Amino acid sequence: NYLMRTLLFVASQVTSIRALSTTRSSWRQSVNFDALNQLAFALRRPQCLIPHLSLGHINEIDFLLLKKSGIQAICFDKDNTLTLPYQFEPAPLVSVAINNAIANFGYENCVILSNSAGSTLDDPYSIDAKRTETAIGLSVVRHKRKKPDC
Repeated sequence: NYLMRTLLFVASQVTSIRALSTTRSSWRQSVNFDALNQLAFALRRPQCLIPHLSLGHINEIDFLLLKKSGIQAICFDKDNTLTLPYQFEPAPLVSVAINNAIANFGYENCVILSNSAGSTLDDPYSIDAKRTETAIGLSVVRHKRKKPDC
């Protein structure tokens, strides 16, 4: 579909923060059966697991180059990419990458897709999504199914 064709999903290959979350809220996420199905698919086709790009920090992304190569929009993961798990404020230095993405793609073409914020399973009243939008300044996609099937 159009959304999946045009969004660059910046999550799997770029992890700007590595932290363990032991907060009570971390236990509330349900089992992600869609992800388990995708894992089974990937195990049958291991060539799908090879990253096309690997960077040490989100600020290493060249958003201008992505724009010039035809990418039309940017979709960020929240936890461990923009924020610490289950936190709402952006991690240090992440604001630089967010501002670069907005400068190159426009605010309306930069969104956050997260299982912890915006998912009707884990955030049914969009409370975490709204807090994330306020703290980071990007829209959070509301979705019924968890990544990767949302």
